[in-house]
Amino acid sequence: MPTPLHGSKEPYRLRSNVIYFTDWRYVSPGSFRWTDSDGKSVPLWSTELPGEIRWNSSDMPEGVHMKAQRAGKTGVILTRNRPWEWLVSWSNLIYDEGRYRLWYECTPLSSYAYSKQRVVGHHNLLCYAESDDGFHWERPKLGLLEFEGEDTNIVFGGELAGENGFHGGGVFKDPSAPPEERYKLIYLGIVTPGEFEKYRRDRPQEIDPRAVREDLGRVFGVYGAVSPDGIHWRRLPGPLVVQHSDTKNTAYYDPDLGKYVGYFRTWYFGRRCIGRCETDDFRRWPLPETIISPASELGPSNQWYTNAKTLYPGTSEYHLMFPALYRISQDTTEVHLLSSADGIVWSFVPGGAVISPGPLGSWDGGCIFAKNDLVPLPDGRVALPYTGYPVPHKYPRARSMGDMGYAVWEKGRLSAIEVEGRGEFALARLFVTGSRMKLNLRTKRSGYVLVEIADSKGRPLPGRSFADADPIVGDHLERHVSWHGEEKLGCSPDTPILIRFKMRAAELFSVEFV
Repeated sequence: MPTPLHGSKEPYRLRSNVIYFTDWRYVSPGSFRWTDSDGKSVPLWSTELPGEIRWNSSDMPEGVHMKAQRAGKTGVILTRNRPWEWLVSWSNLIYDEGRYRLWYECTPLSSYAYSKQRVVGHHNLLCYAESDDGFHWERPKLGLLEFEGEDTNIVFGGELAGENGFHGGGVFKDPSAPPEERYKLIYLGIVTPGEFEKYRRDRPQEIDPRAVREDLGRVFGVYGAVSPDGIHWRRLPGPLVVQHSDTKNTAYYDPDLGKYVGYFRTWYFGRRCIGRCETDDFRRWPLPETIISPASELGPSNQWYTNAKTLYPGTSEYHLMFPALYRISQDTTEVHLLSSADGIVWSFVPGGAVISPGPLGSWDGGCIFAKNDLVPLPDGRVALPYTGYPVPHKYPRARSMGDMGYAVWEKGRLSAIEVEGRGEFALARLFVTGSRMKLNLRTKRSGYVLVEIADSKGRPLPGRSFADADPIVGDHLERHVSWHGEEKLGCSPDTPILIRFKMRAAELFSVEFV
């Protein structure tokens, strides 16, 4: 999976006109040279050395570090109040044309009775709810499937999924598809003997060994369905790939790649991992390649259970992942944050877990799992849905459980460049569209942020040096940068610039050009 960003170099063009500091992509690593006492560079392959050699750095970051921000919590936003909602697990939330649309997965208590004939948890129900504000939900009666004689909000699963069953479904809206297939669903199903025989004959090299479960007498595969509206689904024939991805499966169409991209569960030396693959044809997927595995520093009993891949709202290049770290030794989970510029090359955002279980005995005090997608709320915050349980993950599920809440951050504040004392850094050379710059920042009363604008050779523009900069102090989601009261950057959009920061006791979350 080669990244399309391989070999990219300065100056960069910002696609979303904003920089979120969830990774170091637009922060200059700085440079240096060795010089003699007169300040002249000493070549690397010198045959003679002058009497004294000195280190000289340029725009080298100093005193700065990156830190993921812990989320706040809203409490329960969707409670279980229907007979078929015995156990609520995975969900997908889409902010679609001014409306919040939620697909959530349920395991009814009645399905427990089929344990000898069926694999419990693999004949789940996909339910639908919608909201104007993301907090008050309507469960429409859709007339698609009854439950014990009652009309429901079930849109898939049960009889609608056929003999393959349904588990770990992920819904997404496909901008590249014809109207009748605008919405797509990807999920784990049970492969019938006839399907497996045909698949094995046609694609013998694309079978996940873990998908063939001799202990259960079953073969598992990833299936798909399409819909014009997210309500009325049509199953696609046969498995898309024979992969045992018994988790929340995630897929989307990537317009930059012109491909469908999926994130699935893989295994590496007996440990749960996150895999990725891409395809031109939604109806045929290759086996995923493992991209995230438990690092050695996590210890031997920790695994990556889910992926919760999403985008920052309103962008196409700020790929985020909120995977659940499953701590087997405690049978609990916590959610971390990863960032990527392309969805291929990922890095962990330092700072530890961004979402943790609540107090013992609370609705989310046992374990938690983040879900897709990160969405904007009416008050400007961004929210990530998660499901909480009052008991550990593998604790006997003899009681109804699984409520949904939001993990929330103020706009743009998922991660920050922090300076505890004094620090400085520069951005990579950029082409900037916009005449002004806004910062999302927070300082202590004794702190500040200063900004300097320089040309591509590092020379400060007239009137835009640190000496001219107006210090910014306080807590601001949007604060315009100025120099002696003047806000214009003083540069052309066709000319790359270099932006430098000096900070004291401050956090910088994002930079936006307007």
